[in-house]
Amino acid sequence: TSSQHYEQMEVDNNQSGGDLRARVGAEAEENTDVTRASVVNNFTIAIGSSDTFMDDDSLSNSEEASVSNDKSSSDHEFTDEASGNDDDSENETFTIRNKANIIITESSNGTATSDPINFDLDGAHVCDLSKIEQKSIQLLTMLEEGGVTREMQREVFKFFNDWLQDEQFAENDCASMSDIFDGAAFQEEQKHLFDGPHDIALALFVDSFSPFKRSKISLTIVHFIVLNYHPSERYLEQNMLLSAILPMGAKKDNIFSLLSPLLKELEQLQNVGICVQGIDGKTIFSKAHLLIVSGDIPGVAALCNHQGHQSKYGCRTCKISTERLEGPASLRRRGGRKGYAQYFFGSEFEDDLREKTDFQKTDVQDGDPDFGIRGSTPFSQFKTFHGPFFFGLDEFHLLGANLAPHIWTMTAPDSSTVFSLANGTRKKIDQALIKSSLTLPPTFDGCLKDVFTRPGHARSVDWLDMFLYAGPTLLYESFQASSKCDDEALSAFIALVTACSIFVEWEVTDNDIELVTRSVKKWHIFARNRLPHNLYTANMHYIRHLALVLKKLGPGPSISARSMERMIGLISRRIKSRSKPEANASNIMYKVAQHRYFKNIIIDVENSENIKKKLFQDISSYGIKNDDGETIMEIWNIDHGSERMMDTHINEYDHWNLMDHLQNYWGRELQKQQRAATVAGQGSRQRWKESIPRVVLENQKILVGTQLYKDGDVFDCELYCHGAKKRPTNLIKCSIPVDPNPFSQDLSLASRWGVFFGEVLMYFVHSKNGE
Repeated sequence: TSSQHYEQMEVDNNQSGGDLRARVGAEAEENTDVTRASVVNNFTIAIGSSDTFMDDDSLSNSEEASVSNDKSSSDHEFTDEASGNDDDSENETFTIRNKANIIITESSNGTATSDPINFDLDGAHVCDLSKIEQKSIQLLTMLEEGGVTREMQREVFKFFNDWLQDEQFAENDCASMSDIFDGAAFQEEQKHLFDGPHDIALALFVDSFSPFKRSKISLTIVHFIVLNYHPSERYLEQNMLLSAILPMGAKKDNIFSLLSPLLKELEQLQNVGICVQGIDGKTIFSKAHLLIVSGDIPGVAALCNHQGHQSKYGCRTCKISTERLEGPASLRRRGGRKGYAQYFFGSEFEDDLREKTDFQKTDVQDGDPDFGIRGSTPFSQFKTFHGPFFFGLDEFHLLGANLAPHIWTMTAPDSSTVFSLANGTRKKIDQALIKSSLTLPPTFDGCLKDVFTRPGHARSVDWLDMFLYAGPTLLYESFQASSKCDDEALSAFIALVTACSIFVEWEVTDNDIELVTRSVKKWHIFARNRLPHNLYTANMHYIRHLALVLKKLGPGPSISARSMERMIGLISRRIKSRSKPEANASNIMYKVAQHRYFKNIIIDVENSENIKKKLFQDISSYGIKNDDGETIMEIWNIDHGSERMMDTHINEYDHWNLMDHLQNYWGRELQKQQRAATVAGQGSRQRWKESIPRVVLENQKILVGTQLYKDGDVFDCELYCHGAKKRPTNLIKCSIPVDPNPFSQDLSLASRWGVFFGEVLMYFVHSKNGE
């Protein structure tokens, strides 16, 4: 083989193991006369049903690899005749199942040799092959066409298997995205701009709000997020930047006159940068780049100079032509003024996306006025601008504030849709939500409120939680029991919930994006053909762009405007002046900036014993570290100060038999060590006749906490739960190693991981001989 074959190969690493294990020379069943299928000369192809690679002993398993003469409509079949092979061997039909392992068997009259190997049929007969399988087949095809001997093929596959184990060449078969930096927009359009180690990535959010109820006063917040922070720290109050509060709504045409100083500073930051002198005297040079500008649909329309969602071409992402129809509320009214709006039911096919030049000023035109872009936007002058997806798609406003309430209105008895339910059924759904809120696990961040009797009091996050969690459960069951809702409607509704659920996840894969594409298409075809066209609003249309947004910008939460909404709540609660709300908001903004600066200030406590003592006494957490010294979890709210960490006695928790549990635990640990020594010295089939040794605990002091922090979640325990809590927060799902045969005398039986559901009583740490 020539070296260019290796250069053309892009062998992907198996996500689960890291080794293709394309081995040669495995023994097949004896007395098996296997003929040749001519997909590749001298090889027979059979595919198993498992996603993992087969072992040598599994070749005879009919569930994993089979040779059958029976034809099946769901499987792909090959015969020598169909493939054009002129061999005189008896024709056999080989059943090939989708997305599985492939066995290559060389034909022989006696015992055949078989190689578990990934193989590609160039997409002609087998669908859903992974990239690993496709590349493996491509490699084997090249080796066969080049006349490479079987011995050399073994060496080639061994070389690639060893090569793939190197982490620098490892690449998952199904790539995942967990931040905006994983999106195609950053990787292809923006990454090359970050040439310095201290360059800053920014996200800008703009939205209007009213500080008072039933008031015409409107203000606009300009909010920045520093994307360099890890997502767990990115949205902390002290790490966000409140840049300005404008004395006007974001929909006004002159918003850029107020934003122009800010835009000039951003342009200078990306072109020139800044120099900052640190406390150590070193000078740090940095540039700042704006990666995304987002907000709600009306606010972003003003920023990109779009005419708005109530125009003829009401989508800022594509060029769909809307239709003006009378709204459902107007149709329900008897008499009075009729209300019309633009609706986006479109066609079954995707509309043309807007180009980058549609938002810029060119020699031909300024913007794209024929399709709703009134003129060029100042943001198009930034180097990071890449087109319509530069303005993002906020999951909080799209799903929580608009789509979820819209779906709930379709369940009204007078909605004239297949999803309409009786008022009694809707009230039962609402009562079930309230009742189930008392048993929600502690990792659930949301709150299920009464959306039936008091829909105006529900927040956007409440609507979103209701849609994502009650949609596929309570709502689906109610639709299923309804005579109006058929299987097509049920399937379309679940498809919509699936797409929205994936969009709000912090980590998505290529398979997830493909699932979103299929789900959105199914929902769109159903909604266009089965629902009234005056229900297909702009928010339902933007659902069609979810897959592209995920590809371009990464997971929905990484570009979400939730942090901006929290800041709006912080500011609006403090505005009291109705005569001069702008000045009041300005003073509050300065106070917020001062407070954040004070939080980030470095306090020198080296010579201050009082401050050191105070800080020492306030420490109330205990970090649990792994073998590499990294803190993987923390126990919070230690009931004693850090100077007396281990002053809690085990006997204080006799009502939970803590002493017996600890003695049993340390006894099993001692037994494990003794078993390991016995097995190492005498073999793995030794018998253990002694019971669990009874351990005397010399140290009877423990550290006790009431909360556990792990992977961004806080878990409570029964010590923390009290009467004031509305719901128990100590319900957990955990994975722990258990002994499947605790009374067996066989030393070869190892512990297994088991999944359990239960309640946490307490969190504690006990030390015995340094363990």
